[in-house]
Amino acid sequence: MNKIFLDSSVIIEFLKINGLGEARKIMDSIYDNFLYLDIYINLITIDETVFFYIKNKHKISFTLKELKVYLDSFNFLVITQEIKDRMFSLIETYKLRPHDALIIATCQYYEISNLISLDNDFVKVSSGENINLIYNLEKLKHIL
Repeated sequence: MNKIFLDSSVIIEFLKINGLGEARKIMDSIYDNFLYLDIYINLITIDETVFFYIKNKHKISFTLKELKVYLDSFNFLVITQEIKDRMFSLIETYKLRPHDALIIATCQYYEISNLISLDNDFVKVSSGENINLIYNLEKLKHIL
């Protein structure tokens, strides 16, 4: 099974009423191949998605309760002490924001080599840390 970490940037764009088409294509492909994929999120993904929801309820056609059910459909990864420690190293090396560094550190700790994100901040760090950054449907098709 393919292990994939799903960043909030894709979820947020997918949930928007008029979101980016690329996020919809990616999420549709994930759902079409759901039995063959292990999709993971962590507290950062939930935090960023719920924060966006609170600030932009008018842009999302979900209720908060429905959003919780949706996020619960993904595998949840706990942030450990080791992940937190690795975060600081990634911030220093790549000048990442703490949330982005926690996502990369989570992928490394749980040996997840695929990261789906629309966030350009992951471009440099993904190649330097041997993470396969998937930012469009064509890149996703390569691992399916």
